[in-house]
Amino acid sequence: MAAPTHGAGPRSKSNGADRLGTYASWLACLGDVSRLSILSTLSSSGGPMSVGELVRSSGLAQATVSYHLKVLADAGFVALTPSGTSTLVSINSECVMGLPAVIASILGDDGASEVACTSCSAPLVTSLHPDPLRN
Repeated sequence: MAAPTHGAGPRSKSNGADRLGTYASWLACLGDVSRLSILSTLSSSGGPMSVGELVRSSGLAQATVSYHLKVLADAGFVALTPSGTSTLVSINSECVMGLPAVIASILGDDGASEVACTSCSAPLVTSLHPDPLRN
């Protein structure tokens, strides 16, 4: 999966298709139990974790965790930061927290407006409605 590079811009057909392609890759990335478990562990940790800590907490092999972290990083959900002989993993909360509004946009929330993630330039959506999945 390629890292999202689409910023906010005019809503032309190709831009709309690019944006939807980015969203589809995000949802596909999140369609794996191991990746959701890694995100959940990172979220509850309160801060960055080393790959070794994630391996120990997940019970998965180091190569498996590294693979899933690469997929999550390519989608923009996590940041990988070298630290000495290890790598620290942190959540890109801007992209993760933007997911509900992205889904609302896909479902036709007419009060949504598009902005770009400041960390990875991916297109995010902000909703003007308190319940983005309203009828």
